[in-house]
Amino acid sequence: MEDLDGATVCVTTGTTTEQNLADAFRERGLTFTAVTFEDTSAVYGAYQDGRCDAATSDKSQLAAVRSGFENPDDHVILEVTMSKEL
Repeated sequence: MEDLDGATVCVTTGTTTEQNLADAFRERGLTFTAVTFEDTSAVYGAYQDGRCDAATSDKSQLAAVRSGFENPDDHVILEVTMSKEL
């Protein structure tokens, strides 16, 4: 995750994911800029358009969305888990 220090990250606003993102970066002493969207599909559209360095969500959603990308292998899902929702 340290490779994302200073990154721009797309995230859906008003979600636990948004808070978990902030917490995970703060706990590691890293900085980031959040680019927020009300609609989750807009997160991935912005990511594909290059408006952010990364996008965050639960891993199953990331895997499903990545499988629909033109070149899925060009996109990496990090092993880091920022939270485990109950």
